[in-house]
Parts: sequence; C-alpha cells; structure tokens
Amino acid sequence: MVALRAYDVLCELIYTHGDKSTYIEFIDSPARFEIKINVDIFDGWKMFLIDLENKTLFICQPPDKSISFYDLKIGDFDAAVSEFSEYLNNCYERTIPIQDKTL
Repeated sequence: MVALRAYDVLCELIYTHGDKSTYIEFIDSPARFEIKINVDIFDGWKMFLIDLENKTLFICQPPDKSISFYDLKIGDFDAAVSEFSEYLNNCYERTIPIQDKTL
C-alpha cells in the first residue's frame, strides 16, 4: 500500500536519526507534510497531509493506536482546521476577561 509506505518513510525521516541518504528521492523537506495542531489533546499524534493530483491523503496515528488513512477533497482539511481554529479562538475570547487580554 502506497499510503502506508509514505507514512513509514515520513516517520523515519522526521522522527529517527538514521541514514537519510536512502530517501534521496525527496525533493522537498519531509517536515512539509507533517501536521502539528497546537492543542494538547493532539500531543503525541503523528499526522501527515499529502496533496496528490486529484485528492489529499490524510494519514494519522494517535498514540498507541493504529494508523488511519483518509482520502479528502483538496482543500477540505485546510477548511476544517481553519474552522476549528476560529472556534477555539472564539471560546478563548469568551473565557478571558477583557482586562486580561493585554497580557
């Protein structure tokens, strides 16, 4: 399975300190495909987003769980993360008193 191979290669390139010369076919930084969501519940997750010709491949693995693969329409992940970020910001704005916003 190509998606599993992509996951294995990206994990090896990003998370290990082994010989990276084996993967000379990468013309871009492997970290470009890594997703980091700065919310503590996602700490320890491995997530990658790979845009293909006509779809986006989303690969994720929560800590101590199996890998999941999702085919998405191009742009759907970005839209969902943007909506999620806006929602979190709105929650934050409602919970922080106005006088504390200058900190």
